[in-house]
This record gives sequence, C-alpha cells and structure tokens, in this order.
Amino acid sequence: MLARLFKLAYTLDKKGYYSEAAEIEKVMETLAKRTGLNVEDMVSLANHFDEVGDTKLADKFDAMAKAAAAE
Repeated sequence: MLARLFKLAYTLDKKGYYSEAAEIEKVMETLAKRTGLNVEDMVSLANHFDEVGDTKLADKFDAMAKAAAAE
C-alpha cells in the first residue's frame, strides 16, 4: 500500500495534479517520521515487499506504520 501511495503521488505529479501529489507526500513524510524511517527507505521496503510478492510482509509493514501512526 505504501509503495502504491508513493507511485500515485508520482503519477499525479507527472499529470500536473501538484496539490494532490503534495498531500500524499505529506502523509508519506508523516508516516516516515512516526516509523523512524526516511521516506526513501520506507518506500524501498514497501516496493521490495510488493515486487517479491510477499504480501504478508507488505501487510505487516503497513500494519507497523499504522500502529506507529496511532501512537
């Protein structure tokens, strides 16, 4: 999910929807701060999980980010 959010922000930015892309990027930055990772590392991990098809790890990573955000 996190990787897809980042890709969506990139796509929106390329299509000229700058304010929408910026809002998604703010969410990504907030999640990164709360999980203690920088945005690039967080996206790399999410991308890796998506690419190898390990949905359990991708879901676990997303759950960790959500739990950290709830604290």
